[in-house]
Amino acid sequence: MNSPQVNSSQKLTPSHSRLNTDNEEIAANSNKIENPIASKSARKKTDIKKNSKRPNPSQQTSNPSQQTSRQQNLKHQNSGQKTSKNHSEQHNGTPTPHNSPINHLHPQPPSPTHSPITQHSKNIASHQDANIASHQDDNITSHQDANITSHQNTNITSYQNTKNLNAKHHIPLAEQLRPTTLTEIVGQDHLLRPDSLLQRTLKKNFLPSLILWGPPGSGKTTLARLLAEQLIASHTFHFEVLSAVFSSVNALRKIFEDAKIRKTNPSPPNQTLLFVDEIHRFNKAQQDSFLPYVETGVITLIGATTENPSFALIKALLSRTQVLVLKKLDAAALTKILDHAQKKLDLTLPLTEPAQLELIRLADGDGRYLLSLVQNILTHPPPQKPLDKQDLIALLHKRSMLYDKSGDEHYNLISALHKTLRGSDCDAALYYLARMLASGEDPHYIFRRILRLAYEDIGLADPEAPLHVLTGWQTYERLGSPEGEIALAQAVIYLANAPKSNSSYKALQSSLSYAKEHSTPPPPKHILNAPTSLMKNLGYGHQYQYDHDHPDAFSGQNYFPENLPRKQFYTPHPRGFERTMQKRLAYFNTLRQNRNP
Repeated sequence: MNSPQVNSSQKLTPSHSRLNTDNEEIAANSNKIENPIASKSARKKTDIKKNSKRPNPSQQTSNPSQQTSRQQNLKHQNSGQKTSKNHSEQHNGTPTPHNSPINHLHPQPPSPTHSPITQHSKNIASHQDANIASHQDDNITSHQDANITSHQNTNITSYQNTKNLNAKHHIPLAEQLRPTTLTEIVGQDHLLRPDSLLQRTLKKNFLPSLILWGPPGSGKTTLARLLAEQLIASHTFHFEVLSAVFSSVNALRKIFEDAKIRKTNPSPPNQTLLFVDEIHRFNKAQQDSFLPYVETGVITLIGATTENPSFALIKALLSRTQVLVLKKLDAAALTKILDHAQKKLDLTLPLTEPAQLELIRLADGDGRYLLSLVQNILTHPPPQKPLDKQDLIALLHKRSMLYDKSGDEHYNLISALHKTLRGSDCDAALYYLARMLASGEDPHYIFRRILRLAYEDIGLADPEAPLHVLTGWQTYERLGSPEGEIALAQAVIYLANAPKSNSSYKALQSSLSYAKEHSTPPPPKHILNAPTSLMKNLGYGHQYQYDHDHPDAFSGQNYFPENLPRKQFYTPHPRGFERTMQKRLAYFNTLRQNRNP
């Protein structure tokens, strides 16, 4: 007996009979989705049209029992459509079409009371409890091929049944867990203790203009927001926020003009609190524009910066504000943030103790980055066992080194390199060199700095030091990176281990100071050229002694201006080649004394 002929779009699923003809169409056109708000009359016309296209009975099974089974299932389908629709309306606020492709994602066996569609609506509702409801209409279809039950591979909720985040998994965790009171801020106790400036002024409903200076992730923005909230609660302050990166001069001007008008209001809020993030990004002219409004109290300024205000802000603005320094978060503060996050999310991170310590180390004092790492961990599939240190490092992307070629870290690292070379610490010098290279510093900039050091801090103790730098520099220019960086490292090693002397530098500074004090006396006439007869008659070049005509090629004549006391500027140190220089100086001084008794 021949097997029944069944169209590919009509094959029965293992768990239940073929659905009604609407679902037959969907099975054949699974990528098409009808408007869930289609009118009943429109659906009715569609049903009539589809019924007219039913397959030829000869193409269907001739078994009467199978036909009866299908008819029973069709009745179940029709009776469950209304129930499924009600479920969809309860959970989504919008009816889900009975022929939606989601009905094919997880087919369920029919039951006496619920059709497969009704049962599937319950399944979707359970997914909504797992943080999918907010994106159901947008995301279910897009995840159709990947099977929606695998959402734990891409959602934070795979680690717990948290209801705290709801549909917030797309919001950075640092923003979700931002402190809501000053007492929740960690690592800045020196600013927030009861007798601190901030606490005393807040009790008086007053705040001076402030500059918050600290590294990334130390809490500058959070502190500014919480200070603003306390002042706003008094109904006397109006709060404005600006970013120096995106704000224009017109935006500044409008805030200043509005603040002036607000100041004249007889009733509060008549004071303006202005928070400017990245205030160091404003140029000098823009910073100047703050001065009259800060000075007269039209605005109370809170500026946040990661750069040293002494260099990044104009002195006039600094004199009208108070600088509060936020510290880089230590391991204890970061641990508190991590514990707080786990408590709020109602979970325990799958980390061994060494891995947790490594996570703290990777955060490098940045609370925001720590929470970013936590969120990164939670977006990965849950591990079979707690992650160890190496697993964690492999899981997380390596953070770029903290470096800004125009910022503090640029100058901090080159200064550290210079001082470690001066201190003859070869290993520390190589460490700072490596940090700069790994962060993308221009090797030419480093060569220029160490060439300066070769003269300033080594000098004549090793006259070959500058030659090693110049040779390495020339080699780098021919090889480029990364091969040429070996020449830079070799120059650094040589300088670190060279004998040190700043006698040349000190001799220059001493002679400059003496020259400024005695800047007018002319040189003695006997060492001046006399190219004309007039100059000869005036005594230029008279009695000049040609040193090569004297024993030891040394005449011992005076070269300082007349009536100006002789002064010794260069005093060599008894190190390296300068020991030889000491002997030579003593030799010529003896000759000079003998020639000029």
